[in-house]
Amino acid sequence: MRAARPPARRSRPSSPPPHAQTTPGPAQFLLQWVNPREGVPLVPITAFYAGLLALIAIALGVPIGAMRARTGISILHGDNMELATLIRRHANFTEGVPLALILLAALELNGASPGLLHGLGIALVAARIAHPLGLHHDNVRSPLRGIGAGGTILVTLIAAVMLIWGFLSR
Repeated sequence: MRAARPPARRSRPSSPPPHAQTTPGPAQFLLQWVNPREGVPLVPITAFYAGLLALIAIALGVPIGAMRARTGISILHGDNMELATLIRRHANFTEGVPLALILLAALELNGASPGLLHGLGIALVAARIAHPLGLHHDNVRSPLRGIGAGGTILVTLIAAVMLIWGFLSR
């Protein structure tokens, strides 16, 4: 006589049936950036800091358009030092932040600790707030300008060295 076979195990569905799912709110619906294989966001920490930095970029760019409308200067700065300063603040931001964010995302994708990512992200945001506050056409030696530029370079350097080190030590 054969032994009775145990009942077949049914695998659990990976998601609840459609009738059991709750309707996502607007934020959840719009933010469905997940790794389809694992169901988790790919770079949530970097995305958070990218969002904060985007707000800073907007805050730096809007005054340029407003001053152009007010002065009628369409191209370059027309020897207007206030406009030149606004343009430079925005340009300095756009020169350094994209690379730093790419490196931050690469670190996150390669498994860097959340503490490190938040530390670099906070430092980058603080640096990019400090820099335009210290950038004036008549004062080259502003401490905030140095902190902002130096902080951005330091975050970029740390991230770059960690990525290179991680690759070479595999």
